[in-house]
Amino acid sequence: MVDSINIVYFNDRQNTQAVFHECRTVPFGNLKERYSQWVGVPAHLMEFRFNGRRIKDHQTLEMLGVENDDVIAVSRKKNNGNDNGNVSSTSGYYGSG
Repeated sequence: MVDSINIVYFNDRQNTQAVFHECRTVPFGNLKERYSQWVGVPAHLMEFRFNGRRIKDHQTLEMLGVENDDVIAVSRKKNNGNDNGNVSSTSGYYGSG
């Protein structure tokens, strides 16, 4: 099995996508911070989902079963990032690209 893969971050609100080459065993919190710096939005204001499920910071791509070129959906949270499960928009675009 390959240790690093390409994943596609899809932001439905801005209708943008970006491909990152990521290590499968790094906690997603680290990957979230990298993406956050790239888009210039604090990580606590964004929510990341794979196959419709919210990704937690301790999970790895390997734990989630993410494969090469799979899609991570990104949405901006409502209420200034309060973690109440609400997001400003959700995407129907999950899973493999």
